[in-house]
Amino acid sequence: MAKSFAGYENQSIFTSHSLLYPFFVGIFLSLYPSLFVVQLVGLFWIALTALLLLYIDSRAYLLFLFSPIVWMTSVAFSPILPTMFFMTALYVAYLRWQKTHKFVYFIFSALSFGLAFAFYTAAIVPLFFFLFAYFIFRRFNPGLMFFKFF
Repeated sequence: MAKSFAGYENQSIFTSHSLLYPFFVGIFLSLYPSLFVVQLVGLFWIALTALLLLYIDSRAYLLFLFSPIVWMTSVAFSPILPTMFFMTALYVAYLRWQKTHKFVYFIFSALSFGLAFAFYTAAIVPLFFFLFAYFIFRRFNPGLMFFKFF
């Protein structure tokens, strides 16, 4: 799909989980058509997730950094990598919202929720677990605002 979005029609088009991630990678492939670019975009998502984990806790950062599963998926063309970033951003924004109760962090968490689902539709399962945990600890009224961005 990314090659098709980049303008290279040398294969038949097939559908994947979402068209958003192939479109995103297709932008970079149109600039420089190489497998290295696809791997570099994967490393970009891993680096962003690592920075978020470093912000949360240095132990989580080290576990993430030395995990073999992370480095095995880093060279793959998979929408799981941006989904992993947005789910981590969702958690970070939610933690900041719990501490400060500033509405901007609530909006960031809701946008991260929606973007995680937009990049990989199967992420709805862990996202529903997050919603369940959210509704257990909060009143129902502010929780309805979470669905405005979904």
